[in-house]
Amino acid sequence: MEKHLPSFYEDVDPRIRYDVLGHSRNIIRRLHNSIDILRKETLRVSKKSKNKEPASGSTDSLPTTEQVTPGDIQKNIEVTETISPLETLRRHEKFIEWYAKFLKEELAPTASYQRHITSLRTMAYFLKSGLAKRDEASITSWPASLLIDSTWFRSVLDLLMDPYDDVRETAASLIMLLQHNGSMSGPPAHINGLHITPVEELQAFAQRANGLAQRTARADHCDGAARTQELLCRWTSGFGEAVKILDTILLNLETKLSAAERDLAAAVLQAPVHGDFASIRYT
Repeated sequence: MEKHLPSFYEDVDPRIRYDVLGHSRNIIRRLHNSIDILRKETLRVSKKSKNKEPASGSTDSLPTTEQVTPGDIQKNIEVTETISPLETLRRHEKFIEWYAKFLKEELAPTASYQRHITSLRTMAYFLKSGLAKRDEASITSWPASLLIDSTWFRSVLDLLMDPYDDVRETAASLIMLLQHNGSMSGPPAHINGLHITPVEELQAFAQRANGLAQRTARADHCDGAARTQELLCRWTSGFGEAVKILDTILLNLETKLSAAERDLAAAVLQAPVHGDFASIRYT
């Protein structure tokens, strides 16, 4: 699976990618259930081995050479070849570590649209599943911490400015999943490897996104900048802070409209309003 999965993620046929997404969702669900069962079984075996009385040293129960049959030998071989629950658990955990690393690598800026959108949607299944429980410590506990770190956060933020609308939308929805109590519940306290708070990183990115949208006036850049405003609004800790963000958006829009009244031709190039109207719609 580790050998062939990357080729399916970059397949140009959308039907194949949808099938892969369906299988990925089933894999994530089965991983969650299997790990839960294996952890319980490992704990049960561990307790049983601790409570087991040491052998008395008597050889009465051991079979003699005459008592050993071919069936006994085969049974002993099967017991020897059986993998312990602890080893099986470690194999599952190792696969999850590889899977999280693989998904993050698919977010590289040079990756294709197919790899971006398939990886983002698989990450949404991952974060919504029982593997990453929705609580305050979800992004700092295993296995969510394998996926969510500073590299992942900045890669997803960059995809907010992607030319494809579904990539921008899915990237924004992933960042929203970091909130442990839904809309306007405040941002996470910290992200592994990030030297500043996530909201400060988002604010800095929003400034760069607004500057890029102002310079290029491209629809995708303006929409990406608007989505950062939506995220800032959702990450506020109260309604008053959200209103301040909306007031700032309206003030910028009024300034641009005033510039358009003075010189419409110059305003089209220097003061695009698409992003401001999109920000109002999102917030």
